[in-house]
Amino acid sequence: MGQPDTVRVVVVEGSDALKWYNDYKSKVNAQPITGYGNQAYYDGDASLSVLKGAYYLRVAVIPAGAPPSLPDEEKLATAILPKL
Repeated sequence: MGQPDTVRVVVVEGSDALKWYNDYKSKVNAQPITGYGNQAYYDGDASLSVLKGAYYLRVAVIPAGAPPSLPDEEKLATAILPKL
């Protein structure tokens, strides 16, 4: 049996949001992306990270048997961000 679809969402609120955003950014090949929150980047492999005000959002969508899906991560982030 193959690996099932995987979706991971991390939300950090408050004073730790910027720390988490920058900490993960320092560990990956961050590629800036515009149009999401105050700052955003794709990690070059498997997740989209967004800093919006006092929130850090990281979204990873990995379809079964396929590489990570930035378009799906962008759709999910677009749905979540208005609620933050």
